[in-house]
Amino acid sequence: MLVYRRGLPPVNEPEGLAGLEIGTIRGSGADQALRELQAEYPELGWRESPDVEVPELLSRVESGNLDAAVVYDHQFRINRIFFPGVERGFTIGQPLSMAWAFPAHGGLRLQQEANRFLQQLQQEGVLDELVDRHFGHDDYLEYVGARVFIAHLHERLPDYTALFREAPATPVSIGDYWRHWATRSRTGTPRPPPPPAFAA
Repeated sequence: MLVYRRGLPPVNEPEGLAGLEIGTIRGSGADQALRELQAEYPELGWRESPDVEVPELLSRVESGNLDAAVVYDHQFRINRIFFPGVERGFTIGQPLSMAWAFPAHGGLRLQQEANRFLQQLQQEGVLDELVDRHFGHDDYLEYVGARVFIAHLHERLPDYTALFREAPATPVSIGDYWRHWATRSRTGTPRPPPPPAFAA
């Protein structure tokens, strides 16, 4: 998927790429999609690096070091809240599915168990729930809301950083406490009392 910096004219088709500084991650597969597109648009050019992660690439687009980038759709959906200055453009190449990889010498048992596991998750509705939880509301914050969220993150997080670093050292972290409750609550057990408060 091509993404571009907010404020540029909308880039909804390959013709809109002329003259743009485009970046991608070498060896990610997105670079191959650009090569295929270049066969049709020979003037298309881009920069690629093997040493950059998707958030850094999106940051470069938002800051103006790049005009656009090519990343996978799910990578953009996961990171877009942190980069409200980056817009969704258009899909480049054929859609790809995610797949599990198994050792060649391991036989079919592991693959069969993985398929059984996924089938069970799908039948119980858990798989749809997970997809919805992590990808279903990727656009719940519009531009202004995302900017406010980021401003609050920079203003408020430093006050709590020490507490977050301390928390894993406590005998029972809050996350473990609530994870235990969430697991038990599905079985109908009563809700536990609130967790212990952090000392200020």
